[in-house]
Amino acid sequence: TFRVRNGKPGTVDLLREQPLWIDSAIVYGVVPAFFGPQGLQDVTARLDELARLGVNTLWLLPITATLVGKFGYEVTDHFRLREEIGSEADLRNLINKAHALRMRVIMDFVPNHVSRGHPYFTDTTARGRASPYFDFFDRTNSGKVTHYFGWEHLANLNFDNPEVQRLIIEAFVHWVREFDIDGFRVDAAWGPRPRAPEFWPRWWQELKRIKPDLLLLAEAPARDPYYFRNGFDVA
Repeated sequence: TFRVRNGKPGTVDLLREQPLWIDSAIVYGVVPAFFGPQGLQDVTARLDELARLGVNTLWLLPITATLVGKFGYEVTDHFRLREEIGSEADLRNLINKAHALRMRVIMDFVPNHVSRGHPYFTDTTARGRASPYFDFFDRTNSGKVTHYFGWEHLANLNFDNPEVQRLIIEAFVHWVREFDIDGFRVDAAWGPRPRAPEFWPRWWQELKRIKPDLLLLAEAPARDPYYFRNGFDVA
């Protein structure tokens, strides 16, 4: 990665220099279902209006698969779009039109936990330690699954498990490679930190290798330098 200044190329330190477009980002939060019954199609139909307002960055609140009737932070598949807001073609069309209007599109992503309705979790409840996914979940010494805050319908993932780290990194990568997403608002970014403080630097390196000008936004305290030292642009 390099930039040209005064006709001369110079290297860019991606860990310490955020993408220039972030400084002028005007972010608008989008819940597709609030725009109309067609979800993503209804958002796309109003992109010109949002651009006239001065918006240049769309933040899509959770669009990954979830249980029926839930808002979206209860993930059941990190790789699949929730069907009720539209198709993958609808999402690609939205992003392509946004890019044509010089708008970026970031998405909310939930790496810390999954719904108890996630197929990996339901397999562990059915098969116990015989399940290949038993160690995918953070557990107490007695083997009981830990939860996001006190919400027992959300099970924390075990970031000490390298397979979990690979699963989550590949899920982030999927949305960049397949849909050209411009960044992520990372839900509960503080969650994996005590379990695997090395995870975010590894995640950052793999994502920035693919698309160096991604916006990486942590749901975490902005006064804590850890997040800025380990790959996030904003908190």
